[in-house]
Amino acid sequence: MITRYKFNKQDIKNIICIRQVWGQEVSSEETELYYYHIMDVLNRKWQTIGYNVSDAIRVFQNGCDDKWTYIIEQAPYNSDLTTNDLINMLSITSDASRTRNAIQIILNTVERRNDFVNRMVNVNEESTLLLLARCKSNILRIINFQTRNL
Repeated sequence: MITRYKFNKQDIKNIICIRQVWGQEVSSEETELYYYHIMDVLNRKWQTIGYNVSDAIRVFQNGCDDKWTYIIEQAPYNSDLTTNDLINMLSITSDASRTRNAIQIILNTVERRNDFVNRMVNVNEESTLLLLARCKSNILRIINFQTRNL
């Protein structure tokens, strides 16, 4: 049995069929490929493709590939974004205490949380932890630079 890994494990708020990918002379609903726009739980707009809604969701869950599935509009700045909101949006379970703690410590300002949302591409535990580590490294680099210049 082969299990497929989902690179995007986030919830979808909305999905809309936009238009056909290629103009086709033969009209068969099963073979026509369509562009879909997806609004994810982080309020980012994605474009993906699929034969139907279910197929488009499967393609979206395979993650960003810069050809067929990619972010076309970043999330707007959310001045009310809390760590708990972010944890809930990312569907981080109570079992993932390491990730929860890292979010609460590293993303302790609304600016950092919004920056994190805009830097995140695929939503899964590994990508989240990797991006948190990068954010932590950047913060430490800035603090170290500021300390040296005092």
